[in-house]
Amino acid sequence: MMLAVLDAPRREVAEIDHVLLWSTLLLLVGGLVMVYSASITIAEASKYTGNQPAYYLLLDWANLVERAKGLIPPRWRAGVQSFLDETDEVLGQYLRGQLLVMAVLAVFYTVGLALVGLKLALPIGVFTGLAVFIPYLGFGLGLVLALLAAVLQFQTVLGVALVGAVYAVGQVVESMYVTPRLLGERIGLHPIAVIFALMAFGHLFGFVGVLIALPASAVLLVAIRRAKAQYLASDMYLHGAPRAAAPAPVAKDDAA
Repeated sequence: MMLAVLDAPRREVAEIDHVLLWSTLLLLVGGLVMVYSASITIAEASKYTGNQPAYYLLLDWANLVERAKGLIPPRWRAGVQSFLDETDEVLGQYLRGQLLVMAVLAVFYTVGLALVGLKLALPIGVFTGLAVFIPYLGFGLGLVLALLAAVLQFQTVLGVALVGAVYAVGQVVESMYVTPRLLGERIGLHPIAVIFALMAFGHLFGFVGVLIALPASAVLLVAIRRAKAQYLASDMYLHGAPRAAAPAPVAKDDAA
């Protein structure tokens, strides 16, 4: 009887070690699958394009840009350069906002998974936060890894449901608040415009459309702003606007 009581904690420790081992192996296998899939994709693309064109394009990029600018009529160069500078600034804001969103979500998922008792909360949470850069796919991979780790650790429906609830709340927070606020406001898009852009580009261009939705919307926003400014300064808009009356001429007698 005493030996059974003394062996019980050892069995619990062994079970925990077993769960941690399988969860770690699961993460490693998932990471290897992702790396392998990415390698296959890059290898298939290299069959048609190769790496040498990209290398030489990057090497000679500055000269290509200067040559392209030389084809622009001189009277338009200042406006085009200003548009490119503004576009570059907006895309930089987009990149910084995306990094901020990834950091916030990594903290959220790590803390949420830790609160429900998942022992691998840190690696899975950080992975999910960084993977949200790829819409839907990153979230899906993080959810699958978290659910599999929960099954191996908790082996109960409640534990798995709690992990799923963390991801459900995270998806809602990301879609309705984090991305529109932290990312949309940085590039000048209204939160509703961010949601609409993701839906519209995803419907028109599929998965690639979701990836390019916000950067393309940011560039389009710069173009719309400039078009609006030119329209407000054009004769078409100002035609018929009251002009300041010219001062009446001063008579010579009054001047004397």
